[in-house]
Amino acid sequence: QYNDYTYKAAGGLSKAEMVTPVNGSTLSGSGITFTWSAGIGAAAYWLDVGTAPGGFDLFSQGTGLATSQSVSGIPTNGSTIYVRLWTVVGGVWQFNDYTYKGAP
Repeated sequence: QYNDYTYKAAGGLSKAEMVTPVNGSTLSGSGITFTWSAGIGAAAYWLDVGTAPGGFDLFSQGTGLATSQSVSGIPTNGSTIYVRLWTVVGGVWQFNDYTYKGAP
């Protein structure tokens, strides 16, 4: 006697990507909720928000497996805001960078 089984191999792993606000857009105020897609095989996320590329002077915090984070205190002087979204995939931290214009 025997049993047949069929398995589907896991797809490739992928890091999270920002959904809102859209990359390159102008932010609506000093408080923004960033929302991203779930990375495939992601184990954790971390969000950095800063006033310089790769910076985190405005916000820097892990979100566990939550796919959104509210950030307050964003400058409303039209300056450029830099966001780095980190994802742990396959035990390795990977990131995507995003740039926004602060509200005027």
